Amino acid sequence: MLSLVCSGAASAACLLTDYSTRAEYLRSEAVLVGSVLSERNMPGSDEPDTPGGTFYLVRVLKTLRGTPGRTVEIFSENSSGRFPMHIGTSYLLFLYRQQGVLSADYCGNSGPLANKADVLRKARQLAKSEPAS
Repeated sequence: MLSLVCSGAASAACLLTDYSTRAEYLRSEAVLVGSVLSERNMPGSDEPDTPGGTFYLVRVLKTLRGTPGRTVEIFSENSSGRFPMHIGTSYLLFLYRQQGVLSADYCGNSGPLANKADVLRKARQLAKSEPAS
């Protein structure tokens, strides 16, 4: 399973050209505000593209896009693309699915909620403008 989670993870440079709130919102599977409940480390291996990482269990406080449920598990790989989080801290998260797991792009707009007031305001505006499903 580790190889599935981490396949291709070693190249974590910021490769996208548009990290605006709108662009990241539209390409995200889910956008939410959540609080980290716990973390579980997954060791890497000596095989290529298996750096290991951390799974964070996040309680969803507010959903802006998608249908993530009451909790989500988010993977952060041990690489230059790592998106570390801290238990008890609330985050604004723009999530994408890669190799079957949800992750946040460290180059993007995700981060501690306390630092993301303007991004949250823009994301709320985008959520209001989306057609109801």
